[in-house]
Amino acid sequence: MNQFLVDALPYLLAFYLLDGFFLVPSGGALFASTDGRRFRLARGRLAFVFPWPWAEAYVVAEAPSVPKAFDLSAARTRYDAARKGGRRLTALGAALTTTLFVVLPLRLLTKLADPVSPLYVVALAVLLQVATLVEARRRAVACGVERKERKLLVASLLLPSAAAHARLLSGKDLFSGTDPLAVAAVLLPRSEFRGLVRREWTRLDVASESAPGAPAADATRLRAGFLEGLLSAERLTLEDVLAPPPPSDPTAVLYCPLCDAEYTARRDACADCGTRLKSF
Repeated sequence: MNQFLVDALPYLLAFYLLDGFFLVPSGGALFASTDGRRFRLARGRLAFVFPWPWAEAYVVAEAPSVPKAFDLSAARTRYDAARKGGRRLTALGAALTTTLFVVLPLRLLTKLADPVSPLYVVALAVLLQVATLVEARRRAVACGVERKERKLLVASLLLPSAAAHARLLSGKDLFSGTDPLAVAAVLLPRSEFRGLVRREWTRLDVASESAPGAPAADATRLRAGFLEGLLSAERLTLEDVLAPPPPSDPTAVLYCPLCDAEYTARRDACADCGTRLKSF
């Protein structure tokens, strides 16, 4: 029994770390936090979030431009429900992580915990795993994503390493059907949200100028209308968002509104993306 557990430990650790990799869909985004408070935005196809028990990650796919996708009230309600259940999942995950990767190795590989039978440690891990599954299901029901969380529940039942960071894994579908910019309004600091909207508005401007009569122009105008509604809900104006950002280089005189590149010499277009430059 002891040897089996010793052989299984490296695999448990490998599965634990592998759960930190997230595949971000094309056009989507990953909002991640390693401390459960401050979020960062990742747009690469593959992202890694260290799977601490208190870490959070929300994968948001590109959503169609419909009113529901920009419903800030619904997004905030889901996130508030997730945070309430998240505190309990963090406590259970921390206890399970400590049991699996501290107490169990100490018992198996050293003599510090000789009086404690390995079976007792395994029984404690199983008990914490079951409690985590119950709490994860309760959280999914509260957030209205019970059906979408079934894969997580099955994985957590089979792998205790997955249950150890259920808070991280249970957020994958929380904002399903919500536009990434609406999620950014909920999770990111206002300055970062304004920058994202500025870049998106610039992208829509470039698209409408390059093909003003194309059928896609209607979709561009529709999305622009939803963005204005999103700004209104956040008590921001388009002028606020399109205002020049603070320059990182005090000698810069121009900036790109799409990729944020700065220029100290006069020129017409951005060397990186070709967008027309604006003055600070």
